[in-house]
Amino acid sequence: MDEQALRNILEGGGGLAGRLFRFPLRPLGLAYGAAMRLRRRAYEKGWARSYAPPVPTVSVGNLTAGGTGKTPFVIMLATMLSDRGRKPGILIRGYRRGAGGISDEAALYRRRPGLVVVEGANRVAAAGRATALGADILLLDDGFQHLRIRRHCDILLIDAMAPWGGGRVLPAGLLREPPSALSRAGMTVVTRSDRCPPEQLAALKRRIRALSPQTTLLTASHRAAGTARLDGTPLPDGFIRGRRVYGLCGIARPEAFRATLREAGAEVVDLVAIRDHGEFSGAALCQAVAKARREGAYVVVTEKDAVKMVFAGFAAADDIVVQVVEQRVHEPEDMERAVRNWLGVTDAVLYPNPWGGARN
Repeated sequence: MDEQALRNILEGGGGLAGRLFRFPLRPLGLAYGAAMRLRRRAYEKGWARSYAPPVPTVSVGNLTAGGTGKTPFVIMLATMLSDRGRKPGILIRGYRRGAGGISDEAALYRRRPGLVVVEGANRVAAAGRATALGADILLLDDGFQHLRIRRHCDILLIDAMAPWGGGRVLPAGLLREPPSALSRAGMTVVTRSDRCPPEQLAALKRRIRALSPQTTLLTASHRAAGTARLDGTPLPDGFIRGRRVYGLCGIARPEAFRATLREAGAEVVDLVAIRDHGEFSGAALCQAVAKARREGAYVVVTEKDAVKMVFAGFAAADDIVVQVVEQRVHEPEDMERAVRNWLGVTDAVLYPNPWGGARN
């Protein structure tokens, strides 16, 4: 079973076969959810030790397993901070490191100037390295469940099209924690909100408010933000508009990439997807590129996958282009106020301390 079929089943699809698949996993999901609650309790009570970095710290994460648009959001947030004269440090665990010895996300972040990017499973050690390199604010990539590091705010991203991961905790669903965990989010951002019917979005907002009355609730959407060569050279605006394209991606929600290409005006001939963070084999890449060339189409990849293409030796290919996707928050004033708070411009406390007591 491929990853997309499994995601569909765990999100509640698959009909009778899906229900039969999920049923024996429910006890495991209940046990996992209880373990996550107990773990959180241990940190809240001080039974488990946590570390407070010497600089403002913000986590960005998900309630579900992947697919919320976390990477473009972190890039947007880091860019905002850099534009205000700060030096953000991004702490990333580094899933499935590729041929270059780094993960696709870390390589993507390192393409942005002015960012400190530290990769490693030990986030506490990574925080120390980042501050030693001059970072004056830390962003914990995929850090909502990482409780060893204290933070000034938890930002939780929820995909409007699949917000609750089938309503069950892993492995019976795609939730990493029970929905009650949303109560510790200082900010909740509903991503892909533009793809959601208004009444469905309103109902989602009501449930978020019920679970976390104090959270700053924002909405955001993905938008195509131009194309570039694999080496990063920008292409003219509207480059793929009206062109035949062959999409390649290794992300959690490949259909979202297809939709982005169509919104950019491209004719999508085909879309080949592999598992999230996966790598295309050299043979598979050559086959896909050859097929696209025979059909007179451009190969279009995501920014994450562009890193893998470069490592695979396709950096000089003129008919492989990168579709850049940006995250746009629909309530920029609220986002700006939050950033100002993190940077110490105001003494106002916008977010509750999920740990209880002072940060020490």
